[in-house]
Amino acid sequence: MPFVEGPIAPATEMAGALNLRYSIHTTTISCMARTRPTTSALREPLAYALATPAKVAALRVLTGAGEPLTQREVARRAGVQHRAVQRALNEMVPLGIVTRWEGGRDYLVRLSDHHRLAAPLRVLFAAEAEHFLDLRRNLAEAAQRMARRTGLVTLALFGSVARARDGVESDCDLLVVARDQRGLDAALVGLASVARTLEGSHGCHLRPIGYTLEDAAARWRSGDAPFPGIRRDGLVVFGPPLEDSLRG
Repeated sequence: MPFVEGPIAPATEMAGALNLRYSIHTTTISCMARTRPTTSALREPLAYALATPAKVAALRVLTGAGEPLTQREVARRAGVQHRAVQRALNEMVPLGIVTRWEGGRDYLVRLSDHHRLAAPLRVLFAAEAEHFLDLRRNLAEAAQRMARRTGLVTLALFGSVARARDGVESDCDLLVVARDQRGLDAALVGLASVARTLEGSHGCHLRPIGYTLEDAAARWRSGDAPFPGIRRDGLVVFGPPLEDSLRG
């Protein structure tokens, strides 16, 4: 901080200011100490077992593995650095959720089947594995129900969800193509109800973007946005491959 020349405050004022700062500081520390949560490893073991992305990734692999794995193999399957998986396992082994033993040049690990949380964890991660597939099934079933009365041609996911790069606040972009404007309007009304359901059941913020077949085919050929990204990443939920339905 640059030195600024000015009058020196009296010693009593400086002491008072220091006392006030000390009082505020100690009060803040005291409040922090009182409000900091205390977590018991035996009462809330999942607070430790699922505390970091590396731990979740390691458990996701181990709950689906039918045999013991080396730590390096867990890291490879999880797509996480080996050292991060080591640190994660070092904290999960004492909880009893993971068993580890020496196996040649690396340690072998597996989910501890006798631990009372092992079965619920398997169920949880199995449900997670079906989460996105179930979303696509719901969209496909909705499309089939409305296809005859709306002339629906295509439903396709695109954007960050299609690329598996979505975050918790990402929209779920959905291309909607119908044969004519009347059918498109009806399809978008139907999808509004589906969107409300999926937001509650899957945490999916559906954002349908609709085109008539003629308009979509023209944009597909000319490369107008957002069709270059859809051509590259689109995941068809209903209808033939995009190349077949939109090449005109």
